[in-house]
Amino acid sequence: MSESHDAPQEVSAPARLWVLAWTVFLSAIFGFGWYKSWENRQYQLASVRRYDARQEFLLRSHVESKRILEQLHRLHGKLDSQEQLEQQINRGEPFDLREIGGRETVDWHDPAYYDLSARLEFENGVLRVFD
Repeated sequence: MSESHDAPQEVSAPARLWVLAWTVFLSAIFGFGWYKSWENRQYQLASVRRYDARQEFLLRSHVESKRILEQLHRLHGKLDSQEQLEQQINRGEPFDLREIGGRETVDWHDPAYYDLSARLEFENGVLRVFD
């Protein structure tokens, strides 16, 4: 009995090219999938950061609105309340008043917290109505 050892057969150039093309193609698909996975994770992290920042902003806004409401209650009907409110809630700037029904009225909006606003009515510098 003779043992025959077959010599390894050479792979043809077109077959090698075909394997190389598939390897490059599958690597590109894998690389693109990995990149998109990384990109989606970045979007998720950014979304979580935005949500946390928004919750913190809303909490600060709520605290600020309570503080301003307490100021309005404290200064309601007090002499010189208009000037005190201009200093405390309007950063020292005078209110842009307009006369409505015999009272000076302003629709005030806090520039830092856009959802915080109030309509203030003054009579001779005294806060009469707020809502």
